[in-house]
Amino acid sequence: MIDHPIAAQSKGGLEILSVFSLLFLTVVLVIVSMSVANTMLKAINERVREVGTLRSLGLRRADIIAMFTAEGFILGMLSCFFGMMLTMMVSFLIYSSGITFKAGVLSSGIPLRIDLNFSAWITTTVFLCLVTTLCSWALSLKVAKRIIADCLRYVA
Repeated sequence: MIDHPIAAQSKGGLEILSVFSLLFLTVVLVIVSMSVANTMLKAINERVREVGTLRSLGLRRADIIAMFTAEGFILGMLSCFFGMMLTMMVSFLIYSSGITFKAGVLSSGIPLRIDLNFSAWITTTVFLCLVTTLCSWALSLKVAKRIIADCLRYVA
């Protein structure tokens, strides 16, 4: 450990940035969770007549619930996968563009790069897949419990 005043100042600054990044991640996860829940609600409510048709053809309530839950899980996984690919491409473009910045007392520029935190990606992927799966399951329960005739008469 270096006992230099600038090192202590840098360490304190990094700790503050760590707290802000956690706060930012929490806010983003809350917003994304609400957005996912709203999207799944619209996706399921727009297909009430389809549920009525499938139920009239002989599908059980459990089959409808399983179908929507699997769809939610697959949508969550695909969204996270494509988001990770896009993040890696953008971070590569930023790093290869040669953008530099001057930090604190340093006179030479430091190359700008985006830290690829894979543990945060995995945690976020698990969380978002869990959110999409649970939202799909809870919302499909409501639709699957409807009477078949009511589903077929439903107008969005």
